[in-house]
Amino acid sequence: MKPFLTILITSSIFMFSQKLWSQSQPPSPPTPPTPPNPPQPVPPDDDSNEGLTGIEVYMKECAVCHGDKGEGTPRGYRIQFPTRDFATYITRRGRTGNPYFTIPMPAYDRKLVSDKQLREMWDYLHDQERPQTGKQLYETFCANCHGLDGRGGLSRESVLGELDELWEAIREGEGYNNYWSRRGYMPRWNSREISNREIRLMTRYLYSIGGGYDDDDDDYDDDDD
Repeated sequence: MKPFLTILITSSIFMFSQKLWSQSQPPSPPTPPTPPNPPQPVPPDDDSNEGLTGIEVYMKECAVCHGDKGEGTPRGYRIQFPTRDFATYITRRGRTGNPYFTIPMPAYDRKLVSDKQLREMWDYLHDQERPQTGKQLYETFCANCHGLDGRGGLSRESVLGELDELWEAIREGEGYNNYWSRRGYMPRWNSREISNREIRLMTRYLYSIGGGYDDDDDDYDDDDD
């Protein structure tokens, strides 16, 4: 047989065998599509307080003006032992126009400070060391509205001429929830929040800086009601 014919026949037989073999095999599964890139985490917003504790939020947002322990600085009032409803109102709405400080109090909504973080902040400020002197007590509880000198401050209500009525004013308060008005609202404190003895200390301190009252302490019993 001629070599050329031999090669042709051999090639034909090989190709026929390959075709039969390929038909006998199961079809190949389709190639799966390339999966999309997984979503990338969004970097945290530098202004976000999500995931922080109330104390951490306080240190980040408040301490620069009010001090690490709420003791006050030249930029902001002392805010230890706050009245919670009033403090929450001010935090949510902010406060401007304070002639004693050049930096306005910004408003913090729930996206920036959650209700839980706010409660933790108040707990932290209530856990501070209790004021021991009349001066410290007055500056903690009263000076924000009545001024450091007791002559009226932002409320324009002097306490120096009404020292004999101080106990009644502290126990009864005024205006209940007129938080927007320093002249129309004053918190009320019970004897667990401000004791009778502490009222006595404040009264004596205000007297020492120019206040007037009947020097009769009978109305200020050392025993708390």
